Amino acid sequence: MYAINIDYSRCDGCGKCAVICPRMVFIMEDGLPVLFDASNCGGCLSCAEICPHRCIEVKEW
Repeated sequence: MYAINIDYSRCDGCGKCAVICPRMVFIMEDGLPVLFDASNCGGCLSCAEICPHRCIEVKEW
């Protein structure tokens, strides 16, 4: 399982994380990404790598 943390103080709501996630872990609500199904995360790190502000952290737990 993976823990996903989003630093909303740095997020500009670009939505790239939601678009690139192959497992649809994120959805956009009110212009910000929120975790829709974090338990579905496969740890690919696509979201963290595409984030222009490096506000997503994915850790295995």
